[in-house]
Amino acid sequence: MEIGIFLGDEYPTLANFVFYQSLSKYTMKVISTNISTKRTLVINNETVETGMYKIPVSDGIVLTENGVENDAVIDRRYHGGEEKACYIYGHNNYAFFQDKYPDAEWGYGAFGENITLSELKESELNVGDIYQLGEAEIQITEPRIPCSKLGYRFGSPKAIKEFANAALSGVYVRVLKTGKVRVGDEMKLKKAWPISLKLTDLNTWLLKKRAHADKWPQLEQNEAVSENVKKQFRKVDTQQAVIDKALVYVRQLLEGEGSGHDWWHIKRVNDLAITIANNYDDADLYIVQLGALLHDIGDHKFHDGDHTVGPKMVTEWLENEHVNPQVIEKVVDIVKEISYKGADVATPMSSLEGQIVQDADRLDAIGAIGIARTFAYGGNKNREMHNPEVVAEMHSDFESYKKTTGPTINHFYEKLLLLKDRMNTEFGKKLANERHAYMEQFLEEFFAEWDGKK
Repeated sequence: MEIGIFLGDEYPTLANFVFYQSLSKYTMKVISTNISTKRTLVINNETVETGMYKIPVSDGIVLTENGVENDAVIDRRYHGGEEKACYIYGHNNYAFFQDKYPDAEWGYGAFGENITLSELKESELNVGDIYQLGEAEIQITEPRIPCSKLGYRFGSPKAIKEFANAALSGVYVRVLKTGKVRVGDEMKLKKAWPISLKLTDLNTWLLKKRAHADKWPQLEQNEAVSENVKKQFRKVDTQQAVIDKALVYVRQLLEGEGSGHDWWHIKRVNDLAITIANNYDDADLYIVQLGALLHDIGDHKFHDGDHTVGPKMVTEWLENEHVNPQVIEKVVDIVKEISYKGADVATPMSSLEGQIVQDADRLDAIGAIGIARTFAYGGNKNREMHNPEVVAEMHSDFESYKKTTGPTINHFYEKLLLLKDRMNTEFGKKLANERHAYMEQFLEEFFAEWDGKK
């Protein structure tokens, strides 16, 4: 590859000179050109169509502004079109995945790429750079974010996360000049884009958009960044605005509340829910945060046992903020389902996001924090700390649980000590076991002191 010192009309900075000089150390040669026909799959009992199963064609392929001629593209929301007209992958990356999935169907085009290069280094690609590729002229646009079909092809859903984390994304490109690409052609840098944005950085930002929401202005100002990427970050920016309003709203509503269901409880649940959600790629962090922040604003314990108040308040607030109706439905489901309803009452959550928020909420009810909150609530409700003459109840329905007025210590047996076995996520179960052990130590000490043994 040519050194990029006088590429185009721009004289590069020293940093850019070093960057583009590094590109001269390897050759990006076309070793296969691939297209596909439509194929039908059954994934998780759902019939889906895909154009991912590409096979080599010996006479080359034609790149056009809207895609590759004669190539099957099923869903143009995610593949094809002007911004993702062609997908390119490096054969040097194959070995990493072949070692992990030796039984997969291997061959050129295994990643759904139209062009297999002898070598591709994603870390040395800059969004916006223009390359000559055979007769065509292309521009780097964005990395490939894996979907369920990749996991299906490799025979394991784990492949999706491994592909994402490996930063071996391959690259989508615009086609600036239509032309044919054949085996043996080289991909050569023609003009460097004046704004530096490495493909691997963009890949990281896309995988954790909420964590990198501050990159939105920089992406908006870069004309080479695809509208698809900008749209995703605009959405995150809008969502963050709603989250910020929720933070203010809930704090104003609950700050200073003295029963242990105050603003700081909400903040802890929100923070822990984010931590848990980061372990699950399928979790929608927007729904998780809204569920965590709003789950207690109309708690039945402060509305004469009426458990319809919370869902109504949450619905009204979210509608007032013009939140998507589907998001509202999922958040309200979390609010409806999250509460503990008695020892003998099942409380399943209908979504992964709900399971995460429920785990975070229950974790805040056990361990050192849980002990402190339990006595704060008991004092707030003017309950005895302990009365050995009052036996703990294993409530069989929500109504009897809501009406309980037993001593504070009984609450450990009626709820807190039962929670570790009711966690949904593996991450939650691990933390629950640690906090449960702490509560057991506390109770042992409490009763020893109560009985005058220590």
